Amino acid sequence: MSWPLVSLKDCCTVVGGATPKRNVPDFWSTEDVPWVTPKDVSNLETPELPDAPEYISRAGYESCATYMLPQGTVLLTSRAPIGNVAIAGRSMCTNQGFKSLVPGEDVDSIYLYYCIRHLAPNLEALGNGATFKEVSKKVVENFKIPLPPLEEQKRIAAVLDKADALRRKRQQAIQLTDTLLKSVFLDMFGDPVTNPKGWEVCKLEDVAEIRSGITKGRKTKDKELVETPYMRVANVQDGFLNLDNIATIPATKSEVLKYLLKTEDILLTEGGDPDKLGRGAVWNDDIPDCIHQNHIFCVRLKEEAGFKAEYVRAVIGSPYGKRYFLRAAKQTTGIASINKSQLRNFPLLVTPIDIQMRFQEVIQKHKEDLDCQQGHLRKLDSLFASLSQRAFRGELTAKDEAA
Repeated sequence: MSWPLVSLKDCCTVVGGATPKRNVPDFWSTEDVPWVTPKDVSNLETPELPDAPEYISRAGYESCATYMLPQGTVLLTSRAPIGNVAIAGRSMCTNQGFKSLVPGEDVDSIYLYYCIRHLAPNLEALGNGATFKEVSKKVVENFKIPLPPLEEQKRIAAVLDKADALRRKRQQAIQLTDTLLKSVFLDMFGDPVTNPKGWEVCKLEDVAEIRSGITKGRKTKDKELVETPYMRVANVQDGFLNLDNIATIPATKSEVLKYLLKTEDILLTEGGDPDKLGRGAVWNDDIPDCIHQNHIFCVRLKEEAGFKAEYVRAVIGSPYGKRYFLRAAKQTTGIASINKSQLRNFPLLVTPIDIQMRFQEVIQKHKEDLDCQQGHLRKLDSLFASLSQRAFRGELTAKDEAA
């Protein structure tokens, strides 16, 4: 069975928003009216937005074309980006980045939330704009959704909400393991910012060799090139390597030897957003004969130096490390980058090797737990996607509901 397709204007009221003038203090002087922007509905842990992070005054509300939306409204972003949704947990208004949906009497809010979330890529494809894409009120009003009877909507919403809650719990468990790992580091070594255990400090260049990688588009005299896998900035995340997409680059044999990665090399990105400074991960020979690009530094510890890679990576990626890089980095228009000299001068705390080895064991156990949890999360993501597709095609069965 497939559900009838209904335009949003025929089952909801589509409502925009606005922003009071920022340069009029009276519009922002009192917290009279909850007011929401698109960033407030990104990365929510639950479907509902219980309250607005920001308020405007009554005078501000009356000065612009924003409207009070009732509790249960589906807040839908129409730009930057298109298609983020949340359910208003109380009456609130929005800025101009929304085309919110006030459900009619035959529409369930939770069903509408999951339906729009599922169809968001289709809505985004209808966006226009040179600087950033946006969908107009008319486009949203004419956008069609499958709309079963109200009781069936509630049944679908209950099934999807249950599956989505399982995903959120798994995501929270993953975040908790990361938090615990940071606590273990502080317990073993103390906070590097205050250095309560009085560790000595050395320069990173005293204990490691540091190099940049291969450059795309360079000219090579040697015509014998080999397609070689290489690590890009997208692969190097904060504490782990994302190996889902591995690119290759033509390289000479001498270049492969020069940039070849070895077990326990530390890979660090040279910059990007300021809060991404110090982002890095340890290479564990995950891909044979792999090299790295020039926007990634390779830090190779000297054997005689008495340091373990996971410890050094953790110090560099800690608030202590990020603070150093923010002071040292070159910053232009929101982009920050570090060079090899700044990395060489990084002040590294000299801690006992036996404690570093115990920390390395903790890291290994953490990675095993994380792999397991991420595997479960991928299965739950797949289950939720499958349920959503069948639900909105009218194919959800009683067996799905029981599961």
